[in-house]
Amino acid sequence: MANITLEALHDLAARALLGLDQATKALKEVDAAVAADAGSLHALTVKVEILLRLGREAELAAALRVLMAHPKAGVDDLEAARRSPVYKMAVDWKV
Repeated sequence: MANITLEALHDLAARALLGLDQATKALKEVDAAVAADAGSLHALTVKVEILLRLGREAELAAALRVLMAHPKAGVDDLEAARRSPVYKMAVDWKV
């Protein structure tokens, strides 16, 4: 049996809740995933997705900055971030 990290468990819970349209609960789970592993690129990407769905623009801009600065952020992660309506604000205004 493979070992599952605490970050992975919270991430799975966040994805499941998001799929059930329970974005506020999903945000709590993804925040726990980020707390368990602050360097988790995947958890940061999920957090951006949740904040976008919730329309929390200020938090979304901050999360996008963290995601874009992540040393392991790849093209797919940045492309997902670019779909955000506040991407231009986060990049151009350097919020």
